[in-house]
Amino acid sequence: MGKKETGMKKTILVSAGWILAAGMIGTALPGQAVLAAKRVTSESGETSSEGKSSANAGQKAGKIEGLNYIGGKTYTLNLQYSKENSMTGEAVGETGVLAAVSRDFDYDGADEIFSVSYKDSTNSPTGRAITFSILKETDGGWKTVSEQEMLYLDYQGNYREMSGMSGGTAFSEVSVFLRRLDEQYQFFYEVYEESSVATGQSWNIQGFYLDGDELKKMETSTDIFYEGSPISELWDSKAAAESGEDWALENANIIDAYENLIFSDPNISFDHMTVDQNQGMYQVLRMKKGSLVSDEERSQWISGCYNGDEARSMKCYSYKINDLSNEIPNIIQGYRTDVIFDENGTAESSAADTTDTTSEFIIPDSDSRYLSREELSNMSLQQLNYAKNEIYARKGRVFQSPELQNYFGSKSWYHGSIAADDFKDSTMLNDYERANTELLSKVEHELAPDGYQLDK
Repeated sequence: MGKKETGMKKTILVSAGWILAAGMIGTALPGQAVLAAKRVTSESGETSSEGKSSANAGQKAGKIEGLNYIGGKTYTLNLQYSKENSMTGEAVGETGVLAAVSRDFDYDGADEIFSVSYKDSTNSPTGRAITFSILKETDGGWKTVSEQEMLYLDYQGNYREMSGMSGGTAFSEVSVFLRRLDEQYQFFYEVYEESSVATGQSWNIQGFYLDGDELKKMETSTDIFYEGSPISELWDSKAAAESGEDWALENANIIDAYENLIFSDPNISFDHMTVDQNQGMYQVLRMKKGSLVSDEERSQWISGCYNGDEARSMKCYSYKINDLSNEIPNIIQGYRTDVIFDENGTAESSAADTTDTTSEFIIPDSDSRYLSREELSNMSLQQLNYAKNEIYARKGRVFQSPELQNYFGSKSWYHGSIAADDFKDSTMLNDYERANTELLSKVEHELAPDGYQLDK
C-alpha cells in the first residue's frame, strides 16, 4: 500500500482496517479516531478480599466482570481463503480478562482494579473490543464503574477495532502501560501493525486518565495515528518533506502530539514500542500476533489457493497474550513531578506562572538552613530524590539521568554546566547543603534500599 490517498482530508489521524483480496491489494479504510466510551454500573456479587497484589488481580477482575482470565495464553490462528478470492485472518475466539492491576488509583484509601479485557461490544463491527475498565468496591459489592473501548470511528460512521484479536491479515503488537504523572495515574493503549500480505504499516496510541473514578481520554492522544508506507517517513522529516508539504505537516503534527504527552524518541516498530523507549512507565500487558510460516511459504500457499490447488486454510499466525502486571513494583514512582494534565488532557506545568522562582523549588531554602526528619516524613521517594538533586542542580550540576536532566532543564533557574564527574560536594556545597543532601539520601534509602530507580 502506498501513501494516504491524496484526496483524503483529515486533521491529523486516520484509522485503518485491512481488506485483502487475492490480488494482494491492501486498502486502508480512513477514519477519525474517536473513543467509544460508556459509564457503567454493572454489579457483581464478588466480595472484597485481603489479597490486593497484582498476582490475583486478573482472576479477581474476571469474577467481577463475569469473564475468564486468559492472560498468558497463546492462540494458533488460520489464514483463510474464501470463495470470493479474498484472504481473512481467523479471530481469537475466546473473550476474557487479559491483565489487571490493583492499586489505590484515586487516592481514596481503597484499592481499585484497572482491568484490560477482550469482550463483547455493541459498537465494534466484529462484536468484540479491547476494553479498559475501572472496578471499584462499594457497599453493594464490586462494580465496573467506568469503561473505554479501544475503537475507531471511520468517515462512514462505522466503528473499527485494531488489535489483531478480531482477525485480519496484519501482524500486530499491542502495548498497555501506565504511569503516575504528578499525582495522577494515566493509562495508555498502543498498537502497531504491518500487513503480512501487502505493504503498509499503521500505528496509534491513546491515553486515558482518572477523573474521580471515571476514565477519560486525553484529547492530545486523539491526534496520534499513522497509516501508510513506509512508516519510517514519520520519523524522518526530510523523507516526509520529499513526499509533499501536506504530508510533512501531518507527520510533524503527529510527532508534536506524541511529544505533548511527555514522551520522547518516537520510532515505533515491533519490540520497540513507547514503553520500551521511555523510563518511568510500567507495562501491564503486551500482546503480539506473529507468523508461524515464512513469507515464501505463505506466498506459495496464496498462489496455490488462487489457482485452486491448495487447501482453503493454513495455520499461519500465533497470538500471544503476555500479562506483565505482576512485574509492577508495589511502589509506583512518578514519571514527572512538574507536569499535570488539565481537564482536556493537555499537558501544562504544575508550577505557578510567576517571576518568583521560589515556587519552582521543592525545598526553596535547603541551601540556607538544616532540614529535619519530621518535615521529610510525608514526602514520596521521588520527592526526596528530587529535593536532594535540587541542591546539586542549584549549583549547576549536569545529570546523567534523562529524567532528572529533563526535570531540572524545565526550571527557569537551572543552568547546568558542571559534569557529574567534575562536581565535588566538599568544595561546591556549603555546610547546610552537604548536611541536607546526606539527610535526604538517608531518608530516601530508608524508604527504598535501592533508592529512586530513575536516578541512575
